[in-house]
Amino acid sequence: MSALAKVFVIFVCVLSVAFFGTSATLLKTRTDWRAAYQKLETGTGEALARLEAHNNKVFLLYQKEQSTNMRMKADQDQLGKDLQSRVQELTEEKKLRSAAQSEVSKANSLTQQSLTKLESMDKLLAQLNEAHDKLKGQFDEAIKTTREAQEKANSVTLDLDKAQEELHALRVELAELDKRKETQDILLAECRRIMGPKFPTGPGAPAIDAMVKAVDGKEKLILLSAGRDQKVELGHEFTVYRGGQFIGRVKVFKVYADYAGAEVLFTKDGEEIQAGDRASTNI
Repeated sequence: MSALAKVFVIFVCVLSVAFFGTSATLLKTRTDWRAAYQKLETGTGEALARLEAHNNKVFLLYQKEQSTNMRMKADQDQLGKDLQSRVQELTEEKKLRSAAQSEVSKANSLTQQSLTKLESMDKLLAQLNEAHDKLKGQFDEAIKTTREAQEKANSVTLDLDKAQEELHALRVELAELDKRKETQDILLAECRRIMGPKFPTGPGAPAIDAMVKAVDGKEKLILLSAGRDQKVELGHEFTVYRGGQFIGRVKVFKVYADYAGAEVLFTKDGEEIQAGDRASTNI
C-alpha cells in the first residue's frame, strides 16, 4: 500500500471517530426543538415589540432631532449672516481704527511740532521779557532824563523870561544912555580935538569868557552871562563866536552883578548873534 493510501485510511479513521463522538454528544444533549422554537418565537415577538417601541421612540427622537437640526441649521444660517455682518463691521472698524491711528499719528506729529514751537516761543518770550525789562529801565531813565530836561527847560524859560524883562529894561535904559552917549561923544570928540595925542586911553579889558543868554535882534542888544563879579566893566568889548567861527563884536553898556547888557557893534555878513553863542574879551 502506498503512503498516500495509508494517510487516506488514517484520515478516514479519524473522521469516523469524530463523527461517533459528535453523534454521542448530540444524543446526550438533544433538545426539544418545538418547545425551543415556540420559546424562541415568543421571545422574538417580545423582542420585536420592544424593538418596535424602541423604533417608535427612536423615530420620535429622530423627528425631534430633525426639528432640532432644522432649527440649528436656521440658527447656523442666521449665525453665518450675523458672522458675515460682524466681519464686515470688524473690517469697517479696522479701517476706522487704521484711519484713527493715522489721525493720532498726525496729531502726535502736530503736537510735537507745537511743543517745539512752544519751546521756541517760550525762549522768544523770555528774550522779549528781558528786552522789555531793559527797555523799561531805559524808558524810566529816559523819563527821568526828560523830567530833568523839562525842569532845566523850565528853568531856562524862566531865565529867558527874566532876561527878556531885563533886556526890555536895558532897552529903556539904553535909550537914555544913547542920549547921554551922544552928548558925551560930542564932548569927547571936542576933548580929543583939543588935546590931540595927549588924550588918555583907558586900560584894556581883562580876559573874560561869557555866554550869550538872550538876544534882541530888533534893538541889536544882547545879554551876557558875566557881570561885575567877573570883572566886566562899561565899555568892554567882546568877540562873539560859534564853534570857532567869528560871528560879531559887542560892547558892554550896562553892568550888573552876574550879567551885563551889550550892544551889537557889527556882525559877520550873513550871520546873526544867537542865544548860546560864546563871547570873550581876549579874541
